[in-house]
Order: sequence, then structure tokens, then C-alpha cells
Amino acid sequence: MSEVKAPGSALKETIEGIGKAVHDLRQENDASLKELKDGNDVRYRELQQKCDGYEAQITDLTRKRLDQERAYTLVKDRLEILEAMADRPKGNIIQKLYDEDEQLFLKWVRSGFTDRQSFQARNDLQKKALELKVDTVTAGTALLGGNAVPKVISDQVERLILKTSGVVEAIGPKTVGTSDYHRVVTISGQSGAWAAELGSRSQGNAPNTRDIKPTQGELYAYLFATKESMQDMMFDVVNWLVTDVAESHAVKLATSIYSGNGSGQCTGMTNTAPVATADYASPLRAAAAYEFVSHNGVDTSSPNKLTLDILQAAIAKLAPGYKTGASFAMNSTTQGYARRLKDTTNQYLWQPSVQAGQPDVLFGYPVFTWEDLGAATTVDALVAAFGNWSRAYELVNRGPLEIVTDNITTVGTTKFWVSRRWGGIPCNNDALKFVKNAD
Repeated sequence: MSEVKAPGSALKETIEGIGKAVHDLRQENDASLKELKDGNDVRYRELQQKCDGYEAQITDLTRKRLDQERAYTLVKDRLEILEAMADRPKGNIIQKLYDEDEQLFLKWVRSGFTDRQSFQARNDLQKKALELKVDTVTAGTALLGGNAVPKVISDQVERLILKTSGVVEAIGPKTVGTSDYHRVVTISGQSGAWAAELGSRSQGNAPNTRDIKPTQGELYAYLFATKESMQDMMFDVVNWLVTDVAESHAVKLATSIYSGNGSGQCTGMTNTAPVATADYASPLRAAAAYEFVSHNGVDTSSPNKLTLDILQAAIAKLAPGYKTGASFAMNSTTQGYARRLKDTTNQYLWQPSVQAGQPDVLFGYPVFTWEDLGAATTVDALVAAFGNWSRAYELVNRGPLEIVTDNITTVGTTKFWVSRRWGGIPCNNDALKFVKNAD
């Protein structure tokens, strides 16, 4: 019988495995570069193929690590809930309402959404909360009743979305109360001048504020389960719901942030194509157009691929005020190329994480995975991005996580749509730079 390892122990082993694979990759890469220098092209290619194998191993282990971190997050959340319940004063009416709401919700789910008594009881809880003046400012979305998912479960979904999607976590979503939400953004780097005490003062030509309004839409996950599985007490309804909804929402959100067209969804960062125009050039770039850095004037890479120089150029192009809190984004393939990059002293620039919850580092900046970006060797692709994501993009959600059910159209199964309103739009297009594989 195989030994079942604790989530923390398995995660530690995976991190150590990544570290070993990176070490082996560097050894083979160093050997291949020596062979290339000595003119042994065949041996160079053989060793590079071995490096590709290590890259595939690192990619698989990294995905495994993310899965384990998500599982660890769920376990940790549940332990914290149990500990809070154990330490909670018996007279805490708000938490009692939370608990009762979650129990009624699970009972309603296990019934295949046919238990109208549990459904109505959740609505009665909402009325009771209002009578006790436990308003939504205090209780969040936990006591909205009806089709709303309990706050404990909704919070777990949101935390897992952040753990699953690096770009969503880097941006940091905000909760808003209206579809007409606006934000006034201050654009750094506006012109200024000195003046004597009674000297004249002229106004700059360009405004230093920008009014943005995220485009919003309903993001839903479609799930279904058989009647038997829903009624099976060994079936972990909460874990299934949280994991599937979070993974579905995370993938759709990441893609929408990249290329959403703004019609019933986010307006993506590349919906307006990035351009080569620098910050504060005259005329200014369009408000939704980010700047890209290419090989032009940076290096002579041919065929075009990710290079040390082009990454350094992206860092240099970002204004100093945005570099605090900045990070890189790349897809898994591009990360493989970045791991082999060396500086002028022959030192590797990529530093793998050695601790759970900590990202890999490149040039001293965190790196997260965004699979929507292009591969390192794809010509004209946007292969990386660097910037202060929370200032570069506005991501919002509105209202509770809700469930709409259908247990009629297919006998023996229950279908349901778990949805929430999300919106997004480019915010400060100076706060982020794309790296484009072009001359």
C-alpha cells in the first residue's frame, strides 16, 4: 500500500524536484555551450535536446506544484474555518447565521436543487439577518439567500482563482457595487516647471488624469453531476464546486484580460494592439494601447527569439515609479528559454523558487505564468510582459457568486451554471511593457 503524504510534504518534494531539474538543466546547457564554442555542432544539438527534456520535466513539475499549492490552500482554509469555529464565542450571531446558511446550501445542492424547503429557509435567514440589523456591510454575501453561494464557499473560490491565475493575482481584482463603475486614473510623468514667487505658471498640454470604465459581463462555469453522486455523502460537494468553478473562471478571466473584445466581457490588454510609441511621445498613444519593446535597436537576434537584451530593454523602458511591485509574465515555453539566459559574467539570471508560495525570479523580479502570451521563438508574437500589473489594468467583480440550476432537461443529472459579474479595462498604459519578437 502506497504511503499517503501530507499536502505540505508532497509540495516540498516537488519544489526540491524543480530545483534538481534546474541544476541538471544548467549543467547540460553549460556543456552544450562549450561544445558549440569548440565547433562540435552535432554534440551541441544532442545536449540541447537533453536540455529540452529537462525543460519539459520542469514544466510538468511546476504545474504539479501549482496544483499542490491550490490543494494546500483549500486544506488551510478549511482548517482555519474549523479553528475559528472552535474558538468562536457561542453568542456570535453573525457566525451562527453563516454556518446555518452554508448547511442549508449544501442540503439544497445534494437534493439536486429540488429541496424548496432549504431554498426558502435561506431566504428566511436573509430576512432574519435584516431584522437583527446584520447588514451586508457586516455579513458580505453570506446572507443574500436565494441562488447566492454562501460567503465561506465564495471566498474559497475567489482565493483559488487568484492561486490558479497568475495574471488575476498580479492585477488584484476589486469588488464594486454598480455596472456604472468609473475610476479616475492619474498618469505619472506629466510636465512641470520652476517658477519665481510671482512668476507666471503655464498649464501642461496633456491632462494628467484619465477616466476609465471597465466593460463588464457575466462569467459562468457550466457543471453537471448525476443524482447519485450528489446524494453520495462521500462526494465532497464543496471541494468539487470550488475547484471546478475556480479553474474555469481563472482560465476565462486570463484570456479575457489578454484579448477580450469588451463586448459582454473584459476589454483585453491587446484588444488595442500594442505599439512602439514611447511614453509621453507626441502624439500620445491611445489610452488602451500599451508600448511594446522589440529587437529593433536592441540586438540583432536572428531568427527572432527571447534574448537577455530585449528583457533588459523592457525593464529600462518602464518608468522608475512603476518598478516597485513590478513582475514578469511569460508562458511555460518562454520560461524554458529564459532559464537558459546568462549575464555577461556567465551567471544564470533565472532563480527558481525554493519555498512554497514564492515565485521564481528573473533580474530580481517575480515571474508568473500567463499561457495566453506567445512562445519565445514565434516571430511577431508578444512573448513576455513586464510591469506593475495592478496599476496597468483595472479588474473588477460585482455581486455574489450565484447558481442557476436545471434538473429537468436530462433525467438523472443536474446541470448548473455558477456565475459572477466581472469586468476589466486597460488602466494606465505606461505601467506595463510588452516584449515583441519582431525587428
